[in-house]
Amino acid sequence: MEAENCQESPKDFIFNISVHTKDFPKGLNVSSDQLRPCEAGHKITFSIAEPQGVQPLTLCFPYPVLVDCIEATLLADRSIQVVLKKALNEPWPYDFNLKPTWDVDKFKLWKDLNPNDNVSKLYILMSLFKRAFSD
Repeated sequence: MEAENCQESPKDFIFNISVHTKDFPKGLNVSSDQLRPCEAGHKITFSIAEPQGVQPLTLCFPYPVLVDCIEATLLADRSIQVVLKKALNEPWPYDFNLKPTWDVDKFKLWKDLNPNDNVSKLYILMSLFKRAFSD
């Protein structure tokens, strides 16, 4: 299988996939790398059940595409017409985390300050806190 005539618009991708086989292809299957709760994926795989031996075609897209809105139609000329809608409102993968999270297990317990400690140790401690929380 081979992708041909890809056209990109602001809202979708439209292209044809030619199936190189003598027999008429049957049993079109479309799968993706979608991970819930996302509605979209970046990799779409097209495969056919018959005839045996036709390798699946996996395509990667720079924009996420809506998995539930994939339109793929087998045509009489042994090609597959595909329309993929871009997921314009889903810019990040589901596991993207904008803010760093703290691993509480790596925290160290507070040391109780001895009232006899000199002021310089307290000053160093305060400067470390200021540096840690200024980021």
